[in-house]
Amino acid sequence: MINDTAEYGEYKTGKRTVGLVNSGASFGIKVGTGIGLASIGWLLSFGGYLGTVAEQSSLAIQTIIFIGIYLPIIISILMFICLLFFTLDKHYKKYVDEIQRRKEDAANRA
Repeated sequence: MINDTAEYGEYKTGKRTVGLVNSGASFGIKVGTGIGLASIGWLLSFGGYLGTVAEQSSLAIQTIIFIGIYLPIIISILMFICLLFFTLDKHYKKYVDEIQRRKEDAANRA
């Protein structure tokens, strides 16, 4: 999907920026991973989790269950909703054909 967006960018602007798109995606993945992992710690801290005690409080156990079950379900639903708006694949062939036509026109002019 990342490289598909690079094709779309070329279709819209006429400039091929695959490296920029991939480096931006890589940066976003790293930032998202960092925030995601930090949020687990924040949620556990909010829930009163203490790693040194033999038995966790009821709120800490509920927080662990939320992180392990309900949070992934919520995130999956949000991702699914976001993917409903990703319609690039429906128009992808048209975009690639147009890019190819532009390249052929430029080659014929040269």
